[in-house]
Amino acid sequence: MNINFNNKKYNPPNNISVMISRYEQQIVITWDIIQGDNIFYNIYYSNSINGIYYKSNQKLINTNRYEFTIDKNPNTEYFFKVSTYVIFDDNTYTESDLSQPVYYKIKNTNKWFKKMNERNMWILKNTGTLMNLYTVKTTGIKCTHCYNDIREQSFDPNCLVCFGTGFEGGYDPKVQIYMRQRPAQQSLDMTNNGYMLNTKPTFWTISQIHIKKRDILINQEGYLFVVISITPSHIAGYYLHQEFQMEQLQPNHPLNFLKNNNLYPEY
Repeated sequence: MNINFNNKKYNPPNNISVMISRYEQQIVITWDIIQGDNIFYNIYYSNSINGIYYKSNQKLINTNRYEFTIDKNPNTEYFFKVSTYVIFDDNTYTESDLSQPVYYKIKNTNKWFKKMNERNMWILKNTGTLMNLYTVKTTGIKCTHCYNDIREQSFDPNCLVCFGTGFEGGYDPKVQIYMRQRPAQQSLDMTNNGYMLNTKPTFWTISQIHIKKRDILINQEGYLFVVISITPSHIAGYYLHQEFQMEQLQPNHPLNFLKNNNLYPEY
């Protein structure tokens, strides 16, 4: 990495604000310009104020304006932070601390959606289970052990560095979400060690975080489940909930060897 530790320490931008865009399902984030040469910005977002903030922009931002695509669903909350990113003449760079968060909530204009959402939340909190969600990495440091530059993916699904994702660490911690389990489906599958009875439980949640195939969920007993299929539910154009099938990982599965600092990092 070409991080420069000896140059001036820049501050994050001030006066960050959020406004509605003229385009549907977009908002505009603006901030004060930081004076200087070769100054850029990064936008980070989270669905909870103390959650993990993910970078939204793919390329460095060279203006004090950014358009962010929001979820259509009412009551979805967003928290945004901005950083200052400076590239120096010797091609080293530095990034400031993140700014204080700015808050935006999508207003609820559909009373029936609100009623359904409240009902589902009551069901989840009273009959559901709180689980930890870890999302599969799609960007990051390429795995030095198994990343194939030609195919742009890992060639070893059992790699203990990237766990078949192609990026070091394999998974990012996301949030805790309530899940409700439905009766599990069982199947008799052929493995290298013979036939094995596999249990594939079905869950649903109303979390607005879009869960993807290969994401991992860990229940309170410490059992790991991997998502193998997802079916979203829509009513009147609104995203109601996600229903998906998961497979409980066997004790000898490589994902059980994830390091503690990958699954339970210190913040």
